[in-house]
Amino acid sequence: MTAPADLRPRRPVSRPKPAPAPNGSKRKPSVAKPPRSLRGDISMLRDRLPRVTLPRIPGLGGGAPWAAGVGVALIGAVVGYVVAFIPVLVVWMSSPASGLTFLQTLRVSGLLWLVGEGTPIDIASATYSLTPWGMAVIPLSALVLASRVMARRMPGVQARMWLVLATSVTYGAAMGGVGYAVSSDDAAVPFLISGLMGVVIALIACSAGVFTDMWKRLPIVVQGGLRAAVVAVSALVAAGALAVAASLVVHIDDAISISQALNAGSLGGIGVLVVSLAYVPVIIVWGIAYLLGAGVVLGPLVVASPFVPVLAPAPLPPLPLLAAIPQQSVPVMMSLPVLGVAGGVLAGWYLSRRMRESTWVQRCAAASISSGVVAVTLGALGVLTSGSLGSVRFTHLGPQVAVLAGIGLVVTFIGVTPVSVFAVARRRKPMIVPVPAPVPDRASVVLVDPEPAWEGAVDPDATVGMAPIVMDDDATVGLAPIVMDDDATVGMDPIIDPDTTTEIPAINVAQSSHD
Repeated sequence: MTAPADLRPRRPVSRPKPAPAPNGSKRKPSVAKPPRSLRGDISMLRDRLPRVTLPRIPGLGGGAPWAAGVGVALIGAVVGYVVAFIPVLVVWMSSPASGLTFLQTLRVSGLLWLVGEGTPIDIASATYSLTPWGMAVIPLSALVLASRVMARRMPGVQARMWLVLATSVTYGAAMGGVGYAVSSDDAAVPFLISGLMGVVIALIACSAGVFTDMWKRLPIVVQGGLRAAVVAVSALVAAGALAVAASLVVHIDDAISISQALNAGSLGGIGVLVVSLAYVPVIIVWGIAYLLGAGVVLGPLVVASPFVPVLAPAPLPPLPLLAAIPQQSVPVMMSLPVLGVAGGVLAGWYLSRRMRESTWVQRCAAASISSGVVAVTLGALGVLTSGSLGSVRFTHLGPQVAVLAGIGLVVTFIGVTPVSVFAVARRRKPMIVPVPAPVPDRASVVLVDPEPAWEGAVDPDATVGMAPIVMDDDATVGLAPIVMDDDATVGMDPIIDPDTTTEIPAINVAQSSHD
């Protein structure tokens, strides 16, 4: 018996073998290779490299935030140390007779980095705590940007909190370790205070980078108050910077005299320039305190203020930038606090436009919040820009913090509240300009056929229609051929001469032709 055809084992179908080459060697089928490109090579190399996966913490939804925080902190620390190391390295290479070794250069760079981050140091029983905050701009910017990049990969709030905490602790540990390493009998560094300053600085910078998009979840009143406070503080900073620049131009001779008295040479001049640039944020805050009338303390019983006619003779630190502090005041300067009110008015105008649809109670609450935030900000800036420069005469330099915060609160509230409550910007209604419909002439007649319900444009040289149309000064539409020429036109039935008159029911479409 033979098995059915469907139960027989099937043999594999043999593929045709390629024809042998003429010389007897085996020929492989040619395969077209794709064109190579630099982007393709880079992607192929990236796929072949081993990937390093960070350990995951359960419940945090992403890579380990503590590892990302450690990386962000190390980036900020390295950038800050390099910023301090570059000028010291230039000075060391330019003056080989200084006697400093490379290790001592690294130690001086560490001291400069810690001083730029707000760490006080003791040199020969004198404390130097007036921080040159200009050196902290680059490392703080690095912390903000790096933390923002890492936060995009961690959408969860809990993971971001772990990131901020890990960054703060690591950055504080780095500053504390460097403070402990560079501390000596010549320059004592309180490494515990250094570590604490690092934690605070990293906490503020990393929070600003991580929780940037979180503030949009706040109520509209709080958002408006914070935005208006930013506008007011920005206006005050701009006014303080312009005041310092103008005063420095007026007292440029005093600045040149201080620079010549230092006799620092070309290389020392570069160092003086770097130090002056580092203290620019400090002198700007002092300019704000002077404009608002809070005054700047320059030593025991010496205050620079527009309400003090003549400044008592007090030696200043040998820094050319300090020549911008006016030594005497004229009666016109007593009106300088009006600039603070102008900053509040600018913030109130912004608030009135931002909260256009809100009630006056909400706008008043937002104005109060903005005034409080401005006062707190000015107080914090006053604390950060106060300190000592060693000797007894310079044990306390900087603005009067309480007076600065109080005046900032008052002038901002006076400026922002009335403008935000009463000067509400109204929405402009769009202006609608009526466009008149053009009157059709002999060359723009629209033929309307009621049966098929269609419209068509009539050309002067064309003859269309179902029945004759006689054209004179008025547009006439009828069920007849259109006569558009002086000569007689042959229509569908009769031959119409323009001199003839045909009584056809006509419809004037001078206006309806464009509907």
